[in-house]
Amino acid sequence: MTRPMGLTLRLLNVLVLGLLPVLSCGCPVAAWTATLFPPDKVPAQYDLDETSTALVLVEDPRHLSDRTTLKTQMSEFINRELEDRGLVERVIPYRQLMNLAAATNNFRTLSVAEVGKKLRADIVLYVEIDRFSLRDDPSSPFWHGKLTTRVKVISVKEGRLWPKELPEGYSPARVDTGSVSGEGSLRFEQHLVQNMARDMGDNVTKLFYEHRGKEHGSLPDDDDIDRP
Repeated sequence: MTRPMGLTLRLLNVLVLGLLPVLSCGCPVAAWTATLFPPDKVPAQYDLDETSTALVLVEDPRHLSDRTTLKTQMSEFINRELEDRGLVERVIPYRQLMNLAAATNNFRTLSVAEVGKKLRADIVLYVEIDRFSLRDDPSSPFWHGKLTTRVKVISVKEGRLWPKELPEGYSPARVDTGSVSGEGSLRFEQHLVQNMARDMGDNVTKLFYEHRGKEHGSLPDDDDIDRP
C-alpha cells in the first residue's frame, strides 16, 4: 500500500527535528538512537513462587575464595532483591543460616534441601561459586577480578525445580572487572570483592524477573561471542 505523501513528510520532519538538537549540542548520535530504539526486555529464566519462603545458599565447595566477604555480600544482596521485588514472600536472613551452621556439628554433611528444611524454607536458591580470582598472575601489579557461578532452585519437598535439563545448574552472566590498577592493600581488595559480589548478586537475581537488556549497538561480552 502506498504511504500518503503528507504522512511521509510529517515522519521526515519528526526525524529531522529529533536529530537537530543532538547534532547541534555535539551529543552522540548513539544516545538519540537508544531513545528511539530502547533495549529489548529479557524475560525471566524461571518464575519463583511469590508465596514461598526462600533460603539463599551461596557455597564455595572448591574453596576458591579464602574470605567470607564474597559469600556474605552476595547472599545479602540477593536476599534484599528477592524481597524488594516481591519475587518471594519471605527470605531467611543470612544470620539465621550462619547460626544454624555454627550450632550444627554435621552441617557440611546436610543436603541443600535438609538445610532449607531446618530453616523452614520452601525453596533454596543455591548458588555455587564456579570460578573466582582477583589477579591473572599473583605477581602482577594489576587486579583483574573474575567470577562465575551456577544456580539451582531446589524445593525442600520436591527436589530440583530448575534447571532440570542442566545438572550442574544455570550459569548467569559472569563478572569481569577488566584490568584494574590499584593499591595492594587489604582494604582495596575487600572493596573489589564487595563490588564483584554485588554485581554477581544482581546477575543471579535477574534470572527471576523480566529486565532491560543491553543497549542496541553495544558491543557483545566475551560470553556472547561464538568461539570455534
